[in-house]
Amino acid sequence: MKLSPLTGKILYGLLFCAALPALLLLWASRIEGGVPLPVPELKSMGIALLIAGALLVLAAMFDLRRYGKGLPMNAYPPGHFVTRGVYAWFAHPIYVGAVICCGGASLLLRSAAGLYVVTPVLALLCAALVHGYEKIDLEKRFGESDFRPLLSFPAGSDAPVSFGKRSAGALVIFMAWAVLYEMLITIGCVPPCLDTMFSFEREWPVIEWTEIFYALTYVFVGLAPLFCRTQRQLQQFFITALLIITGGIFLQIILPFQSVPRDFAPQTFFGELILLERDWDGSSAAFPSFHAAWAIVAAAAYGRSYPRLRILFYAFALCICASCITTGIHSAADVLAGIALALAALNYKAIFSDVQKICGQIANSWREWKIGPLRIISHAAYAALAGITGGLIAGLFLGNNWLLLFLLACTLLGGALWGQFVEGSPRLLRPFGYYGSMIGGGLALLAAPFIFDIELSRIAASLALCAPFAQAAGRLRCLVQGCCHGSPVREDWGIRYFREQSRVCHISGMKGRSLHNTQLYSIVANIAIGCLLFRLWISGVPLTVITGLYFLLAGIARFVEEAYRGEAQTKIIAGLRVYQWAAVASMLAGGMIMCLPSGNFLPVAQKFDAGFIGTVLLCGLLSAFALSMDFPKSNARFSRLSG
Repeated sequence: MKLSPLTGKILYGLLFCAALPALLLLWASRIEGGVPLPVPELKSMGIALLIAGALLVLAAMFDLRRYGKGLPMNAYPPGHFVTRGVYAWFAHPIYVGAVICCGGASLLLRSAAGLYVVTPVLALLCAALVHGYEKIDLEKRFGESDFRPLLSFPAGSDAPVSFGKRSAGALVIFMAWAVLYEMLITIGCVPPCLDTMFSFEREWPVIEWTEIFYALTYVFVGLAPLFCRTQRQLQQFFITALLIITGGIFLQIILPFQSVPRDFAPQTFFGELILLERDWDGSSAAFPSFHAAWAIVAAAAYGRSYPRLRILFYAFALCICASCITTGIHSAADVLAGIALALAALNYKAIFSDVQKICGQIANSWREWKIGPLRIISHAAYAALAGITGGLIAGLFLGNNWLLLFLLACTLLGGALWGQFVEGSPRLLRPFGYYGSMIGGGLALLAAPFIFDIELSRIAASLALCAPFAQAAGRLRCLVQGCCHGSPVREDWGIRYFREQSRVCHISGMKGRSLHNTQLYSIVANIAIGCLLFRLWISGVPLTVITGLYFLLAGIARFVEEAYRGEAQTKIIAGLRVYQWAAVASMLAGGMIMCLPSGNFLPVAQKFDAGFIGTVLLCGLLSAFALSMDFPKSNARFSRLSG
């Protein structure tokens, strides 16, 4: 039954303006008990944010109607590209306003789940929708646009940049960092915590006058974007700033580190100032040191604008780094980590290029060996690595070798069956599908408690902890096989495939073209998800929260990744790839799983005995056989992995 346009618009509006906010409120209330974190007493700020966010959303909707001659609906998009009103300031004001509303409501209701789970997840969902659908759709409908809102990255040109652009961009960058940093300070260090300051460091004296350098960090860094002369220089500062914020905050979340300041009795005004700063700060969110990272990034920005004074700027930045230690606030490890983070951010292009070269070498490393009718493909090593990684992590928590093999077999079978029905072709007789593996593993998960008498939530959390790392390892196999490959992209961003055996060449017909390295995108996302889940595990988070977050975050990552994939055989349904719809289902399932009750601790239940080691190696062998060994002369179903 086909809906009329009016009915469709009404239902669409009700879904996103009524049903979605109600579901988010319900979700927050159901998972509140699993998020025992402090919420600051800021109800007045919550009301202000709620009102400001709502006004921004309404203004953006009005501007889309007035200037775009349409509605704020992806299914019924405006006919004109809007660059006026609030869209002159923000690229996506509706989503910005919605996230602000969610954060404000969380503060108003003093909801830890709302503040630390629902709001960040909503922000990720908005970002996924933009990069996984809207950005691509806008380019198809309106072409690439040179328009850049005031609060966006400037173009990479040598044209001069206005003071308004510099100050507005800096305000957003620093405010975003301050909000995230203060959230971590409010949370504090969730046990278990390790102090990064060694015992011998505690004997070092506090040199009070060096607080001058420590306090001047805010001025030195805050003024840096205002001294950028060109759009390219400002763009470089914003990109490196975004990288250190993302990398630094993520490391501070997943690493159980803190730095307890050294005790001292103040003798001067600067000593009193040190104590005052400590009162504003905390021992958490110290590794890596943002003081050190910001100082190096700011020095680089000044140096690009005034190259003759570069050495002086870096010297001052090093004084700031030293003051982190001499004031007794940070450990040497914090500072070194902050410097390393800044250097990595400043050299992100070179690092990305080197990683791309390695991926290109792997992608074109196809080798094969034949033993009678059997062919062993070189990516068997990566398939085995995936099986061993998954078997090792899951097996440690399951404590049952037969259960481990049962789950692996069902996972491989589900992936193979999914591939047959979704991706199969006359030239591709044994494809594998990730979501088929999830279905196969899910069915095995439901049956396992009855067969092996082990709690369902424990099995599910064990699989959730192992899945990201196993899939990350398996993506190396995808590089060689050429499956899950990307769509065409500009020359400096992609990798190329030349081996005729690769699916890129013999199925998609894209030999030698520059393609999105979607396998790398998946590896990075899965490692990040896996690290976050392990941090939650050591903190004793409920098992259903760990399991649900895996499905939720994996779905968000896959939704974006899939938008840049280019397999010829992938089906498109209602404007989205079939795997994007599967990703949406994964997100919804994850949210529901998080609401279920479960135990709070997943103990390690397996010893490293000969039986366990043999089982893990067998997992690797089974994975290698299923994913990297075939019978190329046969036309039987499941016989061939490649032509």
